[in-house]
Amino acid sequence: MENFYIARKSLKVDYQVAEKSTIIDPATAEHIELLASLEPRKSKHSLFGILNKCSSSTGVRLLRSNLYQPPIDQTV
Repeated sequence: MENFYIARKSLKVDYQVAEKSTIIDPATAEHIELLASLEPRKSKHSLFGILNKCSSSTGVRLLRSNLYQPPIDQTV
């Protein structure tokens, strides 16, 4: 896209923190092999690879988001 311009005060971006969840930073996720294994041959040997039995792309996205932002609701 060339010559793309957004007029001043025409776009508002709000940062919203997910309530009742924690956030795992990318370095920690890599260190604990959350979404990908550190060894290339064992790509399924991550927590995501073991738990991923999803049959739809929506399920995969939900699992991934729950792994990156696990709920902290202690009433469960």
